[in-house]
Amino acid sequence: FQKVMEHAVARVSTDDESQDDTGGFIVIIKDCFIGMVFGLLTISCLIFLDHHNIIHLQSAHNFREAAFQSLNNPETIANLEESSGMKFMTSEQYNSWQKEIDEATSKMESAKQKLEDRTKEAETKSTELAPLEEEYEKLVNNPLVGLDKYCGECKWSGRTTCDGRADYLKNTYNLSPVAAKIGAMNTPSCKKE
Repeated sequence: FQKVMEHAVARVSTDDESQDDTGGFIVIIKDCFIGMVFGLLTISCLIFLDHHNIIHLQSAHNFREAAFQSLNNPETIANLEESSGMKFMTSEQYNSWQKEIDEATSKMESAKQKLEDRTKEAETKSTELAPLEEEYEKLVNNPLVGLDKYCGECKWSGRTTCDGRADYLKNTYNLSPVAAKIGAMNTPSCKKE
């Protein structure tokens, strides 16, 4: 045992003499860094275990409560919003806005579908309307029908205008505007000379 001790003491004394100052400084820095990392990992592990109620550390509870109070402080939130350029909101507010956006998106899709349907319907109606307009122009300009001689502002039997009589015939008997005008022209006062 004595020989082992002498050998260990001799080895330590030779190691101290062989090291220079920079080697010792690097070892001290390395040891400090390893110690800080190990300390942070230990504290993080303890806080994690405390958060999951595996262990109970009052200082961890106090630290967590102080952090929550700091983050819930309106002044702190205003400073964070100002520095980050973003607006913070509660999860309820976010969820309600997200729901509103989703509903608006679905409404837009249904409105877009209605618009497409109505556009197709309008195109179909306009293609159906073109021949009717041509026929209407032929009827209006046909001298046998005599619609070119119709006087809408003239008096019909002294009580109303010819346009009023045509509207009455159109609404009462579901006549077309042309048939209603022809019906009003049965009274000679609705014809221009």
